[in-house]
Amino acid sequence: MKFAVGFQDLEQENFSDLVADYRFAVEEVYFPWPGVASGRPALGGGIPDWSCQSRLAENLAAIRAMGEKLDLLFNANCFGSEAISEKLKDQLCSILDFLGSQKLAPEIVTTASPFAAKIIRHFSPARKYAPQSTCGSIRRSRGSRTRRRKSRSNRAPRATW
Repeated sequence: MKFAVGFQDLEQENFSDLVADYRFAVEEVYFPWPGVASGRPALGGGIPDWSCQSRLAENLAAIRAMGEKLDLLFNANCFGSEAISEKLKDQLCSILDFLGSQKLAPEIVTTASPFAAKIIRHFSPARKYAPQSTCGSIRRSRGSRTRRRKSRSNRAPRATW
């Protein structure tokens, strides 16, 4: 059995060293991006620490070199007033573009936001996309009312790269 493990910004050692020690049991590493709501504790302890981005990239490069999959989390349940905004779209696309330029494009992107899933899919249309949702799909019914259809899966939407 292999596991998905969550990235931790460790003070004493590189997280990639820990993954290397248990490589036989790790299939993927999921990670939040600094400054983006993800449903995980903020990197840097919640205090703006922009050096955590370089530590994260350094660790991800080492993890990628081991052949492990990367799973980027945009998994917040709410992005607030930016939930369907150009600002969120630009932010998600710039993060994916940066990771791609560093040869760290994730194989998986996990999100609970249908808007974010659509943006990710549109950003890379040639990539495989496998929607899996806990929020269900919203369909138009008769008139102007909307009806929420219950999802058949317990997982968040994932864009698989």
